[in-house]
Amino acid sequence: MTTRHLSGRVLLPDGTALASGMLSATPLYTMPSETGEGVLAPVPQQYTITNGNISGSIISPCYYRFEVRQGVRLLWRFEAPVAESASPVTLDEIYRTAAGSVIVIPPAIISGDNATALGSGSADEGDVLTADGQGGTIWSPPQEGSGGSGLASTSMIWTPALPLVPSSGPTIISLTPGVDLRILDDGSLCDGDGSEDDPWTGWDLRSWDLDSKRYALDQGWYAFDTSPAAWTIAAITGMYMPKGLQLVGQGEHTVLKHTGAGIALDHGGSTVDGAFTAGHLEGFVICGNLNTSIGMRLRAWHMGVIREVRVRDVTDLAFEMQHTVACEMTSLCCSSNFQRTFLPAHGLRFTQQPVSTNYSTTCSLVRPYFSGLQTGIGIELTGFGHTLVSGASENNAVGLKIAGGTHVISGTAFELNQLGDVIALNGRSVFQGCEMTSGTYQIYSGCTMQGCFDGTGNLLTPNA
Repeated sequence: MTTRHLSGRVLLPDGTALASGMLSATPLYTMPSETGEGVLAPVPQQYTITNGNISGSIISPCYYRFEVRQGVRLLWRFEAPVAESASPVTLDEIYRTAAGSVIVIPPAIISGDNATALGSGSADEGDVLTADGQGGTIWSPPQEGSGGSGLASTSMIWTPALPLVPSSGPTIISLTPGVDLRILDDGSLCDGDGSEDDPWTGWDLRSWDLDSKRYALDQGWYAFDTSPAAWTIAAITGMYMPKGLQLVGQGEHTVLKHTGAGIALDHGGSTVDGAFTAGHLEGFVICGNLNTSIGMRLRAWHMGVIREVRVRDVTDLAFEMQHTVACEMTSLCCSSNFQRTFLPAHGLRFTQQPVSTNYSTTCSLVRPYFSGLQTGIGIELTGFGHTLVSGASENNAVGLKIAGGTHVISGTAFELNQLGDVIALNGRSVFQGCEMTSGTYQIYSGCTMQGCFDGTGNLLTPNA
């Protein structure tokens, strides 16, 4: 392996240098080396951007993910190899080897006012962007009434609209595909700067098209008083269930800040005749306040997906699932191990919809984590046919309570729960490879326990 000198320029659409920022190069995998030595750990190499300039060293041969950021905000990302050589290399040269790969551009960057900066309309997801034969002119797919002219530069250029790419250029996808919620119906930006002290506001008042749109949350804070009315349906008006809300963020750095009272994110059918299907909620934190009782409530939600959602600073319950059917729920979390001001009494509860007798059924709950809820229940199952795989419910009053039905619990840790790791006093649930370290549990004799142990390795059997 060899170390190469890396240099380059990062410019804005008007040709001025990006004043400050950070370029990171994260090794994805090490390529064959002529010297046959070493494997790079996937630890980012950091390069400070000062007045557009970067300078430093990079190890080769390796395939990297390159990212440009200002603070926590991702501006640009691409993946490319760096060949083994002793010669210096520029960012431009590396970028040109990315032809055919995917260049990831945040959704706000391929719409709205950025098109004006290029003078040639905006690009849509999936469009292929190319350069002219000399590689010196940025070109965007022409829109109706546009001429397709753009900025010219002989330097490596990063633009918040369209990057310079080789003529066989890569396909653009959005960082979080969908409509950027910060851009309102009239094309203006919502108020705020996205910080915790000045969150974006007004995004929730936009028009909503749940049937055909996916909505994207960038990194930052989004304040709202109550869930939009469009997120609730009283009755199905057509032959089929309408699609549920599709709201996708970027993980821990995307925060929905509830400023009102009661339930924060509330979505689903308000009557026995209302229901949604195929919703998708992923990658954000719900942060409530002392007046927020429930972090997320889903009602009559069928065949939906909820992933990587964490709740903090609510008083009663993190997640309530009313008549959720055949949904995938992965990495739902409410824990004292993460940043919070306070925690609710309870974690996750499956229950029936009050307006009907319909319970939640046949949902898969994968890798949940509920801890530190010392006055309540980490996970409560009702209905029938749920599958709980991996994860943990620990250091709560009760780790798991099965209030009815038959379920499969596999490989989950229930540890140090004060009043009982598991309480299951009815049904025919199956427990496989679970750990119940406190030694305090109540499991009905009609249940099956296979390979379940306490904290000292003793095999556990039904005892109630």
